[in-house]
Amino acid sequence: MKKIGITGGLGTGKSKVMEILKNHGALVISSDNIVHEEMKKGKPVYGAVVKNFGEKILAADGEIDRSALAKIVFQDEEKRKKLESLIHPRVREVIIDFFSQQAKQKNPPSAVFVEVPLLFEVGWEELFDQVWVVWAPKELVRQRLLQSGKFSPEDLEARLKAQMPLGEKVKKADKVIENKRSLRELEKKVGERWRKLNAENSPDRP
Repeated sequence: MKKIGITGGLGTGKSKVMEILKNHGALVISSDNIVHEEMKKGKPVYGAVVKNFGEKILAADGEIDRSALAKIVFQDEEKRKKLESLIHPRVREVIIDFFSQQAKQKNPPSAVFVEVPLLFEVGWEELFDQVWVVWAPKELVRQRLLQSGKFSPEDLEARLKAQMPLGEKVKKADKVIENKRSLRELEKKVGERWRKLNAENSPDRP
């Protein structure tokens, strides 16, 4: 069973690559989804985050308001690192447990994919057999993100600054998936990569 990490920069198309892989029948999980789950009310991570950042980060229903929390941590590197220290150990545990559960299956999958935006930043390369980096040109990324309406120019710069430069991630990658043109072209590239991986994993391969 191949363990493959999917990473890249903000807005490069990591989630779209994961969606395409899932449509091909691949088993995929997202570290962001794990964070969402582990930060829910009643979870240990929830308690630790509220204890450190206060009730001002809570929404009316008592759940953590992730946008309010993001505004705090992306304006203060020390607070961002504190949040990461509360979240990342648990996310790592969940990923390792996921790998273990899949390996124990009667017919384990040939490959599993995990989307980890900060894979290199947190030093999790050793968890994976391969790391695929999704790359897109810097200006195209900025254009996509600003057009999404989710970020102001200031918020976007703060978030991009918090990540390792995309060029450095490309240097560390086992495979690079370019996403600079159409969705159709991205689907073609990911499909080819998926078929090649299956061919490499085939028990009939000489």
